[in-house]
Amino acid sequence: MKLPETVDISTQVGGVSLANPIILASGPPGHSPSGLARYAQAGCGAVISKTLTRKARKGNPRPRVVRIAGDSLINAEGTPNLGEEIYAQKLARERKRLALTVLVISIAGTDIDEFVNLARAAQRMGAQVVDIDISCPNIGRNDIPIGGAGNWQLDRRLLNDLISRLKREITLPLWVKMTNQYGNLLENARVAARAGADALIPLPTIGGMPIDLETGRPVLSFSQGVGLITGPAIKYAGIKLVADLRRVVDVSIIGTGGCSSAEDLVQYIMAGADAVQMLSAFMYHGPDRVGKILADLVSFMSKKGYSKLDDFRGLTLKYLPAEPFALYYRPGNNASG
Repeated sequence: MKLPETVDISTQVGGVSLANPIILASGPPGHSPSGLARYAQAGCGAVISKTLTRKARKGNPRPRVVRIAGDSLINAEGTPNLGEEIYAQKLARERKRLALTVLVISIAGTDIDEFVNLARAAQRMGAQVVDIDISCPNIGRNDIPIGGAGNWQLDRRLLNDLISRLKREITLPLWVKMTNQYGNLLENARVAARAGADALIPLPTIGGMPIDLETGRPVLSFSQGVGLITGPAIKYAGIKLVADLRRVVDVSIIGTGGCSSAEDLVQYIMAGADAVQMLSAFMYHGPDRVGKILADLVSFMSKKGYSKLDDFRGLTLKYLPAEPFALYYRPGNNASG
């Protein structure tokens, strides 16, 4: 889609230039590279693959995704993916269409060596960025009983070692996806930034439990009956996390959570985001949503007299105190473990 040249909607994220701030988030559309290609052709500034593990994963039994109010979802997918080898084979067939955008490969390993090997595989696939997924509760070190993302974010020395090692051995930019579910997100963000993360993706993790009124049973098949809420229901939580991190670290920040319109996108950028991931809106409305949001963004900027995103990026921060309001954060607490 050709946009007016009166405004510049390009952005820089973690050392990478994007034509615009819309990023297809890691999720079902990117389960296959052909899905990524559809959103590349639709005009996304970047697309992120479904999180890849070394071997294929089936994920949790169905039902594992439930629609709730509006376009929001509760999901307990369990990281289903094709595995690195099959994904690489399919990706090779989509090279031409994916050349239209920035390709990001998301990876999740059970230990540091596995993360490094997966990141190397992403480089071989032609990725321009590696997304380090330490936000998923289904993937983590097997020797720690809490499992999943908490392993990396409850041990800040381990988090530092992971990112530092990847930074030494991988030439691609590293985007690190983190959650507020485990430990102190703001201190973890500081650790990740010092260790060399090029961009941070703060995920507002809020759990939910849909129940079948006929039987009283949880709808989701996951043994705990819970899943993660995504979509418009968590939008303002996502915007808050961006504003929090923007006041704590000096690296790129990618907002995520419930962005489905140009108005939402603008709010994220005003909070300090360099780009914004979208997923639920695309799952409901398809790739055509990209063009509409970009056109509406250009219209907004033209009406306000903004010529580039930096004209209003972080605008909201001047109305906020220097320290973020977060019950789990204490200024000066710089412990590394």
